[in-house]
Amino acid sequence: MDVNTLYKELGKAFYQSEKSRSIPDLMPAVNKIAAFNTKFCTSCGEKIDADAKFCMKCGNKVEV
Repeated sequence: MDVNTLYKELGKAFYQSEKSRSIPDLMPAVNKIAAFNTKFCTSCGEKIDADAKFCMKCGNKVEV
């Protein structure tokens, strides 16, 4: 599943909640999207942002 599909699912869930006036449980969809924006340092294994240039824990340069 790609990130665009996940965003569509999130939008659909939000739209449905607006129609029913209920508070949606959007966290499962949000967490799936967040996983696309996370990577791990190849040197120390620390979780880093997808757009990071360097690891905040060990300073290793991150490949883009």
